[in-house]
Amino acid sequence: MYDEEGCINLAKQEGNAMLMNEEVREIAQGKECASEIWLEYNRRKNNYDENFLEVSRYVEKQGILDK
Repeated sequence: MYDEEGCINLAKQEGNAMLMNEEVREIAQGKECASEIWLEYNRRKNNYDENFLEVSRYVEKQGILDK
C-alpha cells in the first residue's frame, strides 16, 4: 500500500536509520520499492513456513510489488 500511494521514495531516505543498516543496504541494491526490501529482509530474519516463502517469491518474480 505504501508503494502504491508513493509514500516511500527510496531516493529520499537520508537519515533513515533502518536504511543505513549494512544488511538492509545490501538488500536494497537493485530493488525498486520498499516492499521488495522489507520482504527480503523479513525472509532472512523470520522463520516463515514454506507456503509463505513460495507466495512471496512468486509475488516478487511477477513484479507485483512494483505495480
